Amino acid sequence: MVVITMHCWHLEVNTKQEILRKRSLDYSKADITSLKWELSKIDWDVSLRNLTGDESWTVFRDKLTYLEEKFFQRRCQVNAETNHSG
Repeated sequence: MVVITMHCWHLEVNTKQEILRKRSLDYSKADITSLKWELSKIDWDVSLRNLTGDESWTVFRDKLTYLEEKFFQRRCQVNAETNHSG
């Protein structure tokens, strides 16, 4: 006597791709002349005097972030949301 046992599975997979918004600076449209002018007006010796390394970095980073927002346009790349079943 031969006994054959078979198993059968049904597998359903659903995936979802969410909308992703990636914001980046558009360097091609930057106002470099004005940016250079603003940077030349900063007295870094005075701005960073008596600060620790971490404090100096924070001041430097904050000034650059402010200038980026002021002189660089932002572009937004969007991936559309899709649903896939299979």
